[in-house]
Amino acid sequence: MDLLALRLGEPERLPRQQAVREAFLKDARPVGGADLLQLSPADLETLFGLCDAAFFAGELGRRCGSTLQFSLNRSLRTSAGVTRWNRRTGEKSIEIAADLLKRSFRKKGEPQLVNGLPCADRLAAMTRVFEHELCHLAEILERDRSSCRGRPFKG
Repeated sequence: MDLLALRLGEPERLPRQQAVREAFLKDARPVGGADLLQLSPADLETLFGLCDAAFFAGELGRRCGSTLQFSLNRSLRTSAGVTRWNRRTGEKSIEIAADLLKRSFRKKGEPQLVNGLPCADRLAAMTRVFEHELCHLAEILERDRSSCRGRPFKG
């Protein structure tokens, strides 16, 4: 499976995103609902499994195996997420700036743009950031490199 060949239009993408959201809120441990007040790395791992199944047919998890870790990064100030890769060890990590996401939704009901898409709450915003980081991960797995300026992020 060519992970970078995946191109979903809105009619295909939106139902998958909604299914991921519903499953996360139903099956994940209590995270404080869509406000994500009690988010943990285990929740990111749950979200990974849901997104991987919905968008990549589980291929990301199969290729990464145990080399992929998840964490909440309190030091990220300008980026809501980052994907790291150690070429020497093969270890990969996805880090989410939960504090930055929490500060982004101060007024209830006021949507925020995340990766160019309106998000009504923190869960939607985190999921868009996470999807972006999964694109980085797919690019690392396919090409041994990744950049936001690269083709998968521009069209």
